[in-house]
Amino acid sequence: MNNNLSIKENNIAILLCAGKSKRVNDFDKSIINLNNKPVFFHSLEKLIDSKKINKIIIVASKDNNEFIKNYLSLNNLNNTEIILGSTERKYSVKNALTYISKYNPQNVIIHDSARPYFNKDIIFKGLKFLDNHTCVIPAVKIVDTVKKIKIDKVLSTIGRDNLYYSQTPQFFDYDKLKNLVLEQIDKKSYTDEAQLFEDNNIEVAKIEGNLSNHKITFKNDLDQLQEISQKLIFTGISSDVHELAPTESLYLGGVHIPFKKGLLGHSDGDVVIHAICDAILGATAKGDLGKYFPSSDNKWKKASSKLFLDETLKMLEKEKKEIKNIDIQIILQEPKLFEYLHIIEENVSKLLKLNLKNINVKVTSTDGLGLIGSGDGIATLCAVNLIKK
Repeated sequence: MNNNLSIKENNIAILLCAGKSKRVNDFDKSIINLNNKPVFFHSLEKLIDSKKINKIIIVASKDNNEFIKNYLSLNNLNNTEIILGSTERKYSVKNALTYISKYNPQNVIIHDSARPYFNKDIIFKGLKFLDNHTCVIPAVKIVDTVKKIKIDKVLSTIGRDNLYYSQTPQFFDYDKLKNLVLEQIDKKSYTDEAQLFEDNNIEVAKIEGNLSNHKITFKNDLDQLQEISQKLIFTGISSDVHELAPTESLYLGGVHIPFKKGLLGHSDGDVVIHAICDAILGATAKGDLGKYFPSSDNKWKKASSKLFLDETLKMLEKEKKEIKNIDIQIILQEPKLFEYLHIIEENVSKLLKLNLKNINVKVTSTDGLGLIGSGDGIATLCAVNLIKK
């Protein structure tokens, strides 16, 4: 958690996990598995990664409390606090607001764990809007025609010009929200805390939500999210350049290219494989090649770049992602590579265990410009798209 924020910026997030939907086969939707993680953990990771939140409080039920506690421990997140909530949302929120008073929060963020795919940027926007408002919600405009229906009879069409889907996370001035909850909790029912502000004629600001921020309510909602997540694409781009020298052998994409010069490097200098590794690491937010295979480490001196790729692919496997397609551009003045391009593609296909139709290798020159144009170096650009397994 970010402990570098001032008290004036004391932001606390409440992650609601106590509700239980009987509409999802009597399962607790907070801990249902969604792409190899419990649903609540998808949201928790985003809240942590935002670096804008001092503390996160998970409101659990008596049934899932131990599961959540153990899962946090397995992931070394013991600083995330868990309190017990209620089957009713409003009482869970009340418990959490009362509990966090000891931290003197300025702002509070409330999120339904059943919305695992919110965009992390919403956190930055919501907190920014709190500079001038006491309540901020993300919302998405309704584009479908809306009908009022009783049982199976259509009664009327409702104008949709000003209709929006409300989402979470929602953002509040802590003192204002706590006072409204304590005043109104036993007087009325409400589906989200923003309604308390609306009913008391306090302005609620809207920021743009995101369409993928679906809420799991029914079983088919979970199926739909599974399908959406499979289609999510993670893109990485990279470049690498090495100097040519007469003392070295030339390897590109793991293929030996007969030439009077080779690429200088701590390893074998294979700019194609280096660029592939960097693109994969970028797409998985794992840093770059130098982080794992530094030139200061003699372990990698004159090593085959295939070893770097093997280690990178192991990291990719741990992330439970796979390569969808890859595009590689080799930039050089010489040697001419036309007759070797297909060989390089086939070898890259073998190294990545990726269908050849999902690999593109192309070559260009700089028309005599610069280090590459003078025949003193070779560069490679690479773009890779990953999907979840």
